[in-house]
Amino acid sequence: MKSINTIEYWVSLLSRIGPKKIRKFRLKVTKKVTEMDAEDFCKQSIEHFNNIGINKNFIDKITELTEKIKIYGMEHSDVIIIIGTHN
Repeated sequence: MKSINTIEYWVSLLSRIGPKKIRKFRLKVTKKVTEMDAEDFCKQSIEHFNNIGINKNFIDKITELTEKIKIYGMEHSDVIIIIGTHN
């Protein structure tokens, strides 16, 4: 099984529905995750996890990740866009 990080993996899933054309793009994101981004992510994730009853251990992991992002920084992931058309 291919890594879900590859464009080819997603193209293979899309190709199962039989588009005539497939276009694929990878947008390189050079922006770093800021402390504010990390704190917002943590706050929103914890609210969501609490609302749906996720175990506190997982919530603690989100908090831990947020603190590590503040210390070590983090880059945003690239964006993959895949378009299948039937014409």
